[in-house]
Amino acid sequence: MKRTLGLTLILTGALALAGCGDGGSGSGGSGGNTGGSGTGGSTGGTATGGSTGGTATGGMSTGGMSTGGSTGGGAPAGPQCTTDAAPCALVNDCCSCMATGPGEPAPPCDVPECFVDTCTGEGLAQPQEAHCAAGQCVAGFVCDGTKVACNSLPPDCADGYVASVQGACWGGCVPATECLSVGSCADCTGGLVCVANETMLGYEYHCVLAPPGCAGTPSCACMGGAVCAGTYHLCSETANGLQCACPEC
Repeated sequence: MKRTLGLTLILTGALALAGCGDGGSGSGGSGGNTGGSGTGGSTGGTATGGSTGGTATGGMSTGGMSTGGSTGGGAPAGPQCTTDAAPCALVNDCCSCMATGPGEPAPPCDVPECFVDTCTGEGLAQPQEAHCAAGQCVAGFVCDGTKVACNSLPPDCADGYVASVQGACWGGCVPATECLSVGSCADCTGGLVCVANETMLGYEYHCVLAPPGCAGTPSCACMGGAVCAGTYHLCSETANGLQCACPEC
């Protein structure tokens, strides 16, 4: 559930037919078609015919959360990846440092040349390659603040961002959805959902973007299939988000 959600508006109109009765009163024909669903999301338009209008309702589909997108209405989505061997790709240009899932295009960048690429400028550790975390493709920033050993305070980051870790000290602010893991669920701000993997060494926390229909009310039924992937496939709900366990571990 990770990428900027794009919505494509499809409007359908209905042709209204008007008729005259013997008493002279006219009755408008109700119009409206059902809006088609499409990649990136769609919402049906409202058709008006005669005195009453028909409402068209389209299905919603948004990519970035899973291969093929996550459907609205609470339908579960599949993960983008299950291991680092999955086809995640790192986008590293003058504009972005992020990972994309299978079939997901890179965002456009109108800066053809720069002195330092974005991943290098933001301190992404070498080798620079995409990773799989909580079923999502991520750039792989180290963001677990519990590993910091230096005597300094982290930078103040905007919602949806978290301080990265470089060596034993703090780095700059990076998107929380592009981290290998974060220090706690408190790092998942700006509407992000916290996913906690229950490992043998304790919990590993991840911040993920909720797919359409799950925002505000994340549940295993709605998005568990997208984030509890691979060995951590047993989903449960907590007060802070979702928890994924490995029954075979």
